[in-house]
Amino acid sequence: MQTARGVLLFLRRLPRRSSARSRFPPNTAPCRLGAVCASLLHVGTDSARDIRNRAFTFGCGVARLALSLAPAPGVRGLVDQLLKSGTAIGANLEEAKAGSSRREFVRYVEIALREARESLYWLRMCAALELGPSDQLRDLQGEADQLVRILTVIVVNTKHRIVPNK
Repeated sequence: MQTARGVLLFLRRLPRRSSARSRFPPNTAPCRLGAVCASLLHVGTDSARDIRNRAFTFGCGVARLALSLAPAPGVRGLVDQLLKSGTAIGANLEEAKAGSSRREFVRYVEIALREARESLYWLRMCAALELGPSDQLRDLQGEADQLVRILTVIVVNTKHRIVPNK
């Protein structure tokens, strides 16, 4: 809970973007971090970096949504859960990158997959309760769904490549 508040406080200090976008263009960050996102990630074309970029961008979008929602009782718990799960996807993918074996890699990607599914659930809940701008929620739901699909394929393909010990 302390980490989620730290992220929100960090994002509040950054300047707002001048133009709002309804879609996430490739290799850009639709969050208040703007150029900071791109410089931290060293945007490239390789697919492993692309999924980490998308997860980071998604986390920024979730954090922006969390900042825009009113801190009403009952809503706060939902927003905290969304913020935790939405930002954990990228963190677990970074851990997967540093994995010492394929099994460890798969374990971290599976955790990221569970977090992506949880984020999709909380976003659906926010949309059903009309807690935020519908276009922003729809975009985040679409991106969460795509992350779930991509991570599922990564897990399945990597598990097929693991040679069982005999």
